[in-house]
Amino acid sequence: ERLPARPWTSVTCRMAIVVALFLLACAPISIFADFVAIVPATGVTLNCFVWPSVIYWGLMRIKHGGFNAALREAPGKFTVDVVIILAAMIAMGLGMQAGVERLLADLRKGSK
Repeated sequence: ERLPARPWTSVTCRMAIVVALFLLACAPISIFADFVAIVPATGVTLNCFVWPSVIYWGLMRIKHGGFNAALREAPGKFTVDVVIILAAMIAMGLGMQAGVERLLADLRKGSK
């Protein structure tokens, strides 16, 4: 039998990951300075925007016996989740692109 859900556990886990990424990005260790834009762009975006929606719809599929039945149950929520996931993935891609370009520029500058 499954234990009753405790709402604070999922929030605490996500907050711990975000805080750890934030502390890593703000660390005064010079080796992490070039990765500041890359690490939070992927970690925060996936943990806060993408995975919760994916897990929710996976559980809805199990509950309703199929994805189509779950989609018929809440089509508006699915549309909002898809828009949020797409926007988050675009933002993550742009954030990673900027971070990688800065990292490459620093590497080119250091090799001269």
